[in-house]
Amino acid sequence: MQSSCGFKLNGTIFARGLLVGVGVITFDGKGHLSLRGTVIFQDTGLSHPNFTGIYTVNPDCTGSSNDFGGGGGTFDFVIVDGGNEILQIATRPDRAVTYVLKKQFPRRDVMKKAQADGNSHRLLPSR
Repeated sequence: MQSSCGFKLNGTIFARGLLVGVGVITFDGKGHLSLRGTVIFQDTGLSHPNFTGIYTVNPDCTGSSNDFGGGGGTFDFVIVDGGNEILQIATRPDRAVTYVLKKQFPRRDVMKKAQADGNSHRLLPSR
């Protein structure tokens, strides 16, 4: 998996209260990820996390990830919609947090393939 995804998250950290957020997670295709975002916690307010982590993807398009700066989070996910979307859940017992990740540029892969095949003109809208 190699892409940048916009994400939204919402849920509860039981000792802290509700949280919501948005941001970008970038997967490098080699098992490393980076995250930049904006999160609002019920107890402490606005935060701008920026950290790295690792991920693995299984043959059935499920996977897991860990972060190295956002509190040691652990996550399970499933890739859906032909790789354009990821549904993720935090797996630590002190929280119930879900994420929806969507590719920022889903047509970029289609465009690259069409250009390589010499068919990029077929992707342009007709006038």
